[in-house]
Amino acid sequence: MTFPFRNVLISALLVLSALPLWAEQRKRGVQKPPPGSAVPISPPPAAAEATIVGTVVDAVSNGPVIDAEIFATSIGRYSRTGGDGVFFLKVPVGLPINLAISRFGYERSTTTVTVSAAGNSPQRFSLSPTAPVVVRTSSGALYQLASDTVEFGYVVPFGGFVKGRKVTMCKPDGTPFAPETSEMKRVRGPAVTVANSPCCSQGGSASGVTLELRSGENTQAFFTDSCYGYAMEVIGLDQTKASLVDIKLTEVAEIVFP
Repeated sequence: MTFPFRNVLISALLVLSALPLWAEQRKRGVQKPPPGSAVPISPPPAAAEATIVGTVVDAVSNGPVIDAEIFATSIGRYSRTGGDGVFFLKVPVGLPINLAISRFGYERSTTTVTVSAAGNSPQRFSLSPTAPVVVRTSSGALYQLASDTVEFGYVVPFGGFVKGRKVTMCKPDGTPFAPETSEMKRVRGPAVTVANSPCCSQGGSASGVTLELRSGENTQAFFTDSCYGYAMEVIGLDQTKASLVDIKLTEVAEIVFP
């Protein structure tokens, strides 16, 4: 009869001996972190965003500006207009957003917008066009090219265009010169080919046009690269359609620079 009592007594002693350890562990569990220690902080909720549904139009014709670039400089986001002049750009709500809008053939525009509510925010922007380079062909076709895209060059089979704004040319007596498109006022064609031209070091045929420079000089000018058999072209992007235009100089009646 003494054994059960002894067992109960032993159990009670074990429980009493464990109480200080349990209390110490419990005390440690509710202690505050020491000063200067890192305390985990929950991240702030993500800022609400809205989508700018923007339309870029020509300030003169009011038509859509295709392929315009829109750069939100303050947040580093980018978009581009489609064939209808529309672009989409997500921006934070309630923050001033700096937009830079640009395209060849137009003056660059900057503006600041603030979207006040989440959702879609329609916006309308306009760009002022620069004066185009006008190309008239012998057949009567008329092209208006963005002046900052116009170059002269030729096509290399399987190699694409070799082109530039600085053109390697020579005068009828063989004197070399290299005018840039920014120095040109008018080109009169169509281009004619002269055999055994002084411009060709090996006595080949050169293709030339009548060139009027802004300086007032008016001369017949031959394309040095035509000595190697390349058909020279005027190349540029259509001011309205943003499409590539390339016309052989043998088909060009006149090019007028703004």
